[in-house]
Amino acid sequence: KVGDVVEFSVTNKETTGNPDNALCHAFTGPGAGAGVTSGEVSETNTAHCKLPYPGVSLNRCAVEADPVHIANGMYGVMYVQPDGEDLHAVDKEYYVMQSEFYHEP
Repeated sequence: KVGDVVEFSVTNKETTGNPDNALCHAFTGPGAGAGVTSGEVSETNTAHCKLPYPGVSLNRCAVEADPVHIANGMYGVMYVQPDGEDLHAVDKEYYVMQSEFYHEP
């Protein structure tokens, strides 16, 4: 919900061999969380970000090769519910994203 604080952690596994991070378009501020979560190999960093606006936003990395990461499915979605607006109770919620597959000829 708008006004909530999200805590998220990014662990850059040893196998990557590269720096990595995460950002969320739902967050405000420099880098939308990327600066706080940036880490070298084997590091874990945690961010606490307040959700100022309602809507649906993209989560992704913000390192040099972010188009490659996105093309390989390294992204997600976040829904921020409007403040003071409770939705009807449901058994399940689904969020659907569309992407394309890119490959070299």
